Amino acid sequence: MAYSYLVLKKFVPSVNRVLSGSVFRTSLSYKKNCLALLFENVKEKNVALLIELNPGREIIEIRDQYNPPKKNYSELFLHLSGLKVQGVHLQNLERVINLEFENDLLLSLQLFGSNSNLRLIQSGKQVEGFKAREERSRVESGQRTISTNIDHIIPDSLALKKGFPFVDKWTAHYMESKGFFGLSHEKQQTALNDIFQDEDLSSELFINTEDPPELSPFPFKGWSSLGADPIISFREYAWRSRNYFEFKKPREAELKKLKREIQKLDELLIRLKKDLSQKLANDPFSKKADLLMANLHIFQEGITEAEVEDFYTGKKITLKIKENISPQKQAEKWYSKSKNRSLEIEQLQERIRKNKELLSKKEEDLRKTSLIDNIREFNKVSKKAERTSPKSNEQQNLPYKVHYFEGFEIRVGRSGAKNDLLLGSFSKRSDLWFHVRDAAGSHVILVRAQEESIPQEVIQRAAGLAIYNSKRRNEMNCPVIMTERKYVRKIKGAAPGLVKVEREKVVFANPVNS
Repeated sequence: MAYSYLVLKKFVPSVNRVLSGSVFRTSLSYKKNCLALLFENVKEKNVALLIELNPGREIIEIRDQYNPPKKNYSELFLHLSGLKVQGVHLQNLERVINLEFENDLLLSLQLFGSNSNLRLIQSGKQVEGFKAREERSRVESGQRTISTNIDHIIPDSLALKKGFPFVDKWTAHYMESKGFFGLSHEKQQTALNDIFQDEDLSSELFINTEDPPELSPFPFKGWSSLGADPIISFREYAWRSRNYFEFKKPREAELKKLKREIQKLDELLIRLKKDLSQKLANDPFSKKADLLMANLHIFQEGITEAEVEDFYTGKKITLKIKENISPQKQAEKWYSKSKNRSLEIEQLQERIRKNKELLSKKEEDLRKTSLIDNIREFNKVSKKAERTSPKSNEQQNLPYKVHYFEGFEIRVGRSGAKNDLLLGSFSKRSDLWFHVRDAAGSHVILVRAQEESIPQEVIQRAAGLAIYNSKRRNEMNCPVIMTERKYVRKIKGAAPGLVKVEREKVVFANPVNS
């Protein structure tokens, strides 16, 4: 709560001096939660009252130089156009600023945290609102009565803030530092009245030096004075607040995100390189097939096991072949497995190459982001990233949502009809298919190359997505059926999403949503 009641009590008289007698021109809503109220003062100069009602972060600012947006805005409160401001007042013990206009119109800015709003009221009824619900507010309806009367001794700051909602944490901290909680009932009452009923309150405001920025009417150790002009103080706070919430905080979050992604890619590349080195170390199937073909004369009919010399190492090894199969057929099978092993090696090498490229890009993004030192450059880079990034699934109108895990692509169908499209046009026979068991849900496709081995953690992630995107999304250790895509067939004339599944296996997993 940057704008406590006492902070506003210092600010509102200055706003009254600036806006009283000025003429309302228009109000522009130019982005989410933001509104600019434009006035022309008695000297025929433009004045803007800027209001941002972001949840947990309000900004109020008076500017005498403001360039209104030329497009992408909407005009509000047209009832006020051409009317004079008769006064600006702070409602007693409330964080409510009322702008009084001609024709019995009242523009009420109600700063209630996540429920902050702006209401245009005439004769006690709401005419129009900005972030305001249709029903009357607690202030407007008179349901909330606040006073500074103390019924009994207040023991601590928690009880103080609970009993008196106009007391913010910094005011409570100040009162505690002055020994308020050790006072008698009568002296506590006097102290509370002295603070909140004092009409000669100094206009000086103070701001902390740490993030996030906060305002206080009281000086604390390590806090800086913003001077005696509350309008300039609010302007300085607005800049610091935007700089923190729109630059420092998101930049830090982006840096942390990039570092996490780089760490995961490093770990993934270590695993992939280890798998590759193991597969390159030897090829037992090709070797065994060569030895078998060189010793066909030993494997006469009925013989399935024999000791032969390994001409690769010069040592004796034992070769075993299956019963009821010829040595030539066994060698053919071993050569086929060796070929598949070569394909796996190629796939591993391709995955390593792609992940190295992605790692290089993330490292470059990290370097560039760490060098940004202002909000304008950060917004510029963010917008450029949005323009150059691949189109979202919604933009491409794909029938599925895409998830990436450990370098694998997982596709999740959007609906019954989209499941059919995913199965028919956006998957290959070699892909793996997942679906939660005994319940309606999305079809999930794990994209893979022919005979590519899939790590168990990737299987678990795909199964978890199938659970989350189903009627069983709240169940733990839930069964999911999986099989190769070639064993899933659409039933002719069946409802969307219904299929016939063969050679399925059951895996148990927990729901995940990303």
